Amino acid sequence: MTFAETIVSTSPANFWAGASAGIAFALFCFYRSFRALRHTRIIEDTATSKIRSAAQGYTEIEGIAELLEGEPIIAPLTGTRCVWYGVQVEERTSDSSGFGRFHFRFDGSWTDLLSWNRGGKGWSTIRKATSDAIFRIRDDTGSCIVDPEFALVEPVRIFTWYGDSPHPTHGPPSTRSLFTRLFDHSRYRYTEKRIHSDDPVYVIGSFVTIGGNHPDATTEAEIRDLLSGWKRDPSCLLERFDLNRDGRIDVREWEVARKAARKSVEQSRKTETIRPSTNLIRKPGDDQLPFILSAVPQPLLIERQRRIAGLCFIAFLASALITAWAAQIRFSPIF
Repeated sequence: MTFAETIVSTSPANFWAGASAGIAFALFCFYRSFRALRHTRIIEDTATSKIRSAAQGYTEIEGIAELLEGEPIIAPLTGTRCVWYGVQVEERTSDSSGFGRFHFRFDGSWTDLLSWNRGGKGWSTIRKATSDAIFRIRDDTGSCIVDPEFALVEPVRIFTWYGDSPHPTHGPPSTRSLFTRLFDHSRYRYTEKRIHSDDPVYVIGSFVTIGGNHPDATTEAEIRDLLSGWKRDPSCLLERFDLNRDGRIDVREWEVARKAARKSVEQSRKTETIRPSTNLIRKPGDDQLPFILSAVPQPLLIERQRRIAGLCFIAFLASALITAWAAQIRFSPIF
């Protein structure tokens, strides 16, 4: 039976399930292509700043990664000390179709991009973890704390190896042949990505300076926030500022409350300026702006994003054309 005859003879439920999967995959590839191009443009249009002179807001900086004092960050699969890690353990699973298939996998590098799973085998994730511990980045002008939570991370240290236990009994081999990568039959696959201390890193995100002479909010805004907090507790507000005890806050009494709030904020700011300032870069409040942490140099990162955009667009076109071709055969069979 030819492929066209198979499409015509398959049940409506199976056909529409396949067509829906094809459309969903095409839309996903189009979205990934668009996102990669957008990230490329933003990275190219944002000037790299020195930490000491970086403006508050959306900024990109480059420097050397450093561990903070205190408890170290340990990658769980190999026990390696690092500043960031991402790990994944997968188990080989059976496919009821019984046919072998190609398994596409992109992990930020081009390692193990394509593997052949014989006997209808696939992979199911049974464990996944990403570090969200803060670390420091330093350039020749100063330092900045990096909060990697929710970041799109592009590491260069990516290790993949195989074993027969859900907990690896050994680390990745120093070398692996292409044949081993394609035809390894071990039950489990382990992936560990890391950024080490002293690695050059690039970060683009929301840069803020806390404490010192760089307050992260205006005095008036802090006064409004404090007064809003007082309003949420009316009984306490009346007890403090209802001077004539008539059960409400009049204009004169509200002015007294404003003066008290201003005094409290100014006193707090005096205390704050005594503490040294701390620079922090984190996820932007605007979800349209990417938060990227990369150990890949900026020029290579831009090239990688363009490559991803191109591959995803090709996959979008191929999936859309195949789905449309299958629909044409289904509803206008010509043999």
